[in-house]
Amino acid sequence: MPAYFWLFKIALTLVFFISLLIFFNRFLTFIGNRSARLGKFWGKEIPYIFYGPAAALLAIFSLSYIGNVLAGQFDLPYLRDHLPLFRSLTIVVTIFWFLLRCNKILLHRKGGKLTDTISFDLISKVISLSLFFVAALVILQIIGLDVIPLLTFGGIGAAVLGFSGKDVFANFFGGVMLYAARPFIKGELVELPAHKILGTIEEMGWYMTCMRDLYKKPMYIPNALFSSGPIINFSRMSHRRIEEKLQLAFQDLSKILVVTNEIQTLIKEDPGIDSSQDIFVYFTAFSSYSLELYIRAFTMSTTEKEFFQIRQNLLLRIAEILEDHECEIPFPITTVHLEK
Repeated sequence: MPAYFWLFKIALTLVFFISLLIFFNRFLTFIGNRSARLGKFWGKEIPYIFYGPAAALLAIFSLSYIGNVLAGQFDLPYLRDHLPLFRSLTIVVTIFWFLLRCNKILLHRKGGKLTDTISFDLISKVISLSLFFVAALVILQIIGLDVIPLLTFGGIGAAVLGFSGKDVFANFFGGVMLYAARPFIKGELVELPAHKILGTIEEMGWYMTCMRDLYKKPMYIPNALFSSGPIINFSRMSHRRIEEKLQLAFQDLSKILVVTNEIQTLIKEDPGIDSSQDIFVYFTAFSSYSLELYIRAFTMSTTEKEFFQIRQNLLLRIAEILEDHECEIPFPITTVHLEK
């Protein structure tokens, strides 16, 4: 046998491995496109689901064979003895990876009847944790650890973990409750008044939730905080409230009734105002230097930009009414007495 025949074996293995990768990639792409044309639910995802794990399996067996060749050529019994363990561990990890990809595609697929994305996101994470737990037990068994005593010891271990990691468990179950109760979803503007936190939800995790405040700074909030006080969800408002107090001069008292009636008519006819809600335009008080008018109404739109636009237009038209009636808006007067 030639002296360098082992190099030929390794080179042939690598060529065979690369050829199989190319063939498998084209085959999966063909099957995926054909299934997509036939309207299959998972057609386009076939290459994503299978190619990575399949390539990993081919790499595992190729590396295992190359390792055997090297161990026989250079007399490396340590390498030969540990190759089966390496092969078993990597196969378990690859299967776990494949199942995670299937879980991601099947439970995060949008379309058809799978419209409840929050529930399916929760189910997906529970399945992922279960797969991780099972894979960890199998790996421990492969490396020689008996998992039965570990499971038997679970009662005492749970008590110890519960005492030492109560914050971790509180945040974990807080995340579960967020998924179950759904006080908010991604993209909604939320406030926690008890903690003076206001921001947009960007990501909901098991341990913490990522929010971005009004200054565009990211905030990472432990999930337990969401169960320790009220949650205000601004994105689910039905209306936004316009509330203003106007001051008129005392000499305009005779014009108050006409002005309030015109302002009320103006607000009711505004297309941006919900006229089915109570509209308040009333003369409410004699202040120390003016007459007070109280105005309150609700806009149809809840988006901040449209709200300010409606409010601005309304205030400008109210100013025109005051100008038409020659009403005067007084300014506070401060009197200073100088003693000689």
